[in-house]
Amino acid sequence: MEKSKLRVGNQDEVKSIQSALQILNDAAKESSNEIKLMMDRDYNKLKGVLTDLKPEVKHAFKEFGEASQEQLKQAHETVKESVHEHPWIYIGGATVISGLLGYILGRKS
Repeated sequence: MEKSKLRVGNQDEVKSIQSALQILNDAAKESSNEIKLMMDRDYNKLKGVLTDLKPEVKHAFKEFGEASQEQLKQAHETVKESVHEHPWIYIGGATVISGLLGYILGRKS
């Protein structure tokens, strides 16, 4: 008789556990859907913000490129003028650097 009580008790526990698991599973599905919806909303908001910022960012990069190009032109002109004014300094510097490089690379270890 005790065995039959145990079996009935175990079956009730199993049914109780199964129903608890089903409730948890349903809640997890609902939470999963809510999380997906939140992620979709956040993604769409971010996409909208980035789309709105695209022209501004494009313009900023264009300005940066133009400013960089102007600075490079100025540096080129400065170096060009300096070389034309003092060519022997640059020829001597290139010779010294070439000699040092040849000495360092030509040494046997």
